[in-house]
Amino acid sequence: MNKLYIRNRSEGKSATQYIPQQTLPEQCRCKSKILISVIITIFAVIPFSMGKYFEFNSPDPYDSGAYVYSAKHIIDGARIGVDEIPSAQPGTLLVNIAGVCLFGFNEIGSKLIQMIFQTAALLMMFVAMKKIFGTLPAGVGLIIASIYLSSPLIAKFGNVKEQYMIAFMMLGISCFVLRQSNGKWWWTILSGAFLAWSP
Repeated sequence: MNKLYIRNRSEGKSATQYIPQQTLPEQCRCKSKILISVIITIFAVIPFSMGKYFEFNSPDPYDSGAYVYSAKHIIDGARIGVDEIPSAQPGTLLVNIAGVCLFGFNEIGSKLIQMIFQTAALLMMFVAMKKIFGTLPAGVGLIIASIYLSSPLIAKFGNVKEQYMIAFMMLGISCFVLRQSNGKWWWTILSGAFLAWSP
């Protein structure tokens, strides 16, 4: 650390104040960290955004429509197991119910909630990997995961249970890794909660 000397003559007294300053190498390291973070973010956001763009503008395959219909039917008063027998798992069904309540009778709401879960999973994975391997390996893993998680040509995209399952598994495993890396005890509880919800 360099020291900046300032002469203070307030109240008729003369005193020297020492203010620590960052050295040039430290400033360079700080700027390089910011630059690396920006590059990683850009390369992760681009494929994730493109995948979500195609997903939001494509009709959902598989069971998506049935999930949304079951959610709407239950909101309208249908009894589960009597009037409506949903094919969705409890977690997927709750997400669809929340999506229909917030955004109406469509698939957009469940996709938005799914995107929030996936973003949280990617960020948590990056934090866990950075703690063990460092910034660069964590950044490479984040970019690859963002491609595989959102690419319609690779992933089973849309309002399907697999997408929720993958996101919650990533959250649970990342929490467990953070706990094993001398983390707080409540990481274990979060890990168990996310993994129990993932099916």
